[in-house]
Amino acid sequence: MVIAAMLLATVMLVVQASASAVVVQTVDSAGNVGMSTSLALDPDGNPHISYYRSINWFDGDLKYAVWNGTAWAVQTVDNSEGQVGVYNSLALDQDGYFHISYHDGPTAT
Repeated sequence: MVIAAMLLATVMLVVQASASAVVVQTVDSAGNVGMSTSLALDPDGNPHISYYRSINWFDGDLKYAVWNGTAWAVQTVDNSEGQVGVYNSLALDQDGYFHISYHDGPTAT
């Protein structure tokens, strides 16, 4: 069982490895990350997570992380101005490609 957990300033992944073992991994802790997370598993069972990173009250980025079997690969998907990436939803297609829908908030003026 895989559970995505959101903690302010950290993106965590909690995995129930067996009936008696739980594994907790830090996916990203750089900055104020972990808001508005979405989780999908690929055909191999690897977790993919999309999430929002807040820079300040009026600005943020959409981020994406995937477990490659040995480590987390994290990238910024959209860092245009404004609250980009809030209310995101992640899906994987049959070929394992990710697709993310998200809110692109207005630029603070």
